[in-house]
Order: sequence, then C-alpha cells, then structure tokens
Amino acid sequence: MVLQDFPDLMVLVRKRSPLCIGIGDNEMFVASDPVAFAGKTNKILFLPDESFALVKKDMIELYNFSGKALPLAVQNQHQLERL
Repeated sequence: MVLQDFPDLMVLVRKRSPLCIGIGDNEMFVASDPVAFAGKTNKILFLPDESFALVKKDMIELYNFSGKALPLAVQNQHQLERL
C-alpha cells in the first residue's frame, strides 16, 4: 500500500502468503518470490508470517502484528542457491 500523504513509503503486510523484499542500491523490490528480482539484487528479506514492514528506497522497518520491532534477517541470493 502506498499512502497519498507519504508517496515515498510503502506499507507491506504478510499474513500466510509469502512476501519478500529485494534490497538494491537506493531501491527496493517487492514480490512473493525472489525470482522476481533476479538480476536486480542479491539481498533479500523474507517477511515472517503475521508481520508488516515500512519501506522506503533506503530503509526498512519490520514489526510483528503486536507492534514489536523485529530484526532484519537479510539473506544473500547466493546463500539461497546453495540450499
């Protein structure tokens, strides 16, 4: 969701369906599968179930549904390929 009063902010919400963020240089990508940003970035953040993220081009804040801040567990695409 993009808010009219905050056009540089996206609010992402995950409940059951997969959601991940590709972290680029001053840009972010959002998809249900990291294949969607292949060739654009190697850094990926998978949102935990029942969480939401506030995302700008150079910032991510992650929270659970109770509002508790969560750590950003960014993974490298190359790490995922070895699994």
